[in-house]
Amino acid sequence: MIDVTKYGAVGDGVTDCSPAIKKALENEKELHFPAGTYVITEELLIPSNRHIYLDKDAVIFAADHCFDKEGVRAVITNADHVNGNENIIIEGGKVDANNVHNGRAHWKYGPNWGLTFCFMRVKNLTVKNLISHNAESYNFRLNRVEDFLIEGITFTATHFKKCQDGVHLEGFCHRGVIRDIRGEYGCTNDDIIAFTADEAVDAYAHCMGVEDGPISDILVENVYAENCWSAVRLLSVEQEISNVTIRNLSAGVRCHGLNLDGSRHTADPVFKEENYPNGIGKLKNIVFENVTLWRADKTWKEEVLEKQGNCSLTVESFPIRLDSPHFNIWETKGDIIIKNLRREREKDCNSSSKFLRFKHLHNTAVTINGETLTMQGEERYIDGDKFDITIRSY
Repeated sequence: MIDVTKYGAVGDGVTDCSPAIKKALENEKELHFPAGTYVITEELLIPSNRHIYLDKDAVIFAADHCFDKEGVRAVITNADHVNGNENIIIEGGKVDANNVHNGRAHWKYGPNWGLTFCFMRVKNLTVKNLISHNAESYNFRLNRVEDFLIEGITFTATHFKKCQDGVHLEGFCHRGVIRDIRGEYGCTNDDIIAFTADEAVDAYAHCMGVEDGPISDILVENVYAENCWSAVRLLSVEQEISNVTIRNLSAGVRCHGLNLDGSRHTADPVFKEENYPNGIGKLKNIVFENVTLWRADKTWKEEVLEKQGNCSLTVESFPIRLDSPHFNIWETKGDIIIKNLRREREKDCNSSSKFLRFKHLHNTAVTINGETLTMQGEERYIDGDKFDITIRSY
């Protein structure tokens, strides 16, 4: 590997390294970042056939007010969003989006996208063994990405913002593995894992450029978040999400544990209920295995300070949802198996809330611990500590 310092990059936390890194990326297929803090003032555009390795003490740092301008997409993104790229590997170190000083004028309208990593039209992508810190919106957004591995990622933040998703998959993502994901206490401040086949593409700056489309053949495993906003979201209205396995998930949540609501509870729903009198969604062969969930403590901000130490913590958060009577919702039709879904009562701060809710499921058979219910749009609340569930829409 070629040391990026040979092109003039200096990891002193002061020098603008963007010109040097840009030149290195243009000329070298394999780049090494030794320990240090590398300040960048513009997006890192990764061409095809590149392997970037950061030492564990190497940091890529987004300079103040260089990523909050109109049209800025992400701290790191692939070079060609139109024709696509292939064979990209990024591993090691830490990427600090510095959202305190690279915010959006409005969390919804931008003007910048606020993404830390953005990959559009990439084949053979690997991102592993790194820390993603202080994202302004999504930590990772993937659209039209095939044959990918997102592994060994830790999400951290001292400045919590709205729409601070962990790994967010958009349309046309296929054949991927997401594993060994950890949210440090308080992270992520939205879905830690999200599948969004149908998106409010015109409603949010961080959705600019997204295309709705099917998502298929994804394995998610070994995910832990002691206190996140929501654990997993699957959003399908017209587009199909298929052949997805999510296993070994353990999370404390401030809102939803498993959210299959079709965006009914968002600020900008992606469909009108009256246009779908028989329900929405195309979920096929979705499997959850070994999932443990609990409601997170309502004093989470204070506990973040206690757990993270004397840090400058700020929160621009959705309100805590402890008044909600449920935290796992199924409102999307499909073919779903849930094996060993548990509620961790000892950690749960609101054990009076129901564990499950089913609604808007038409022509659907739901079997819960051996008892089958036929759903025709009505609302059902279920409580308990351990479940095996199958959902079949016909």
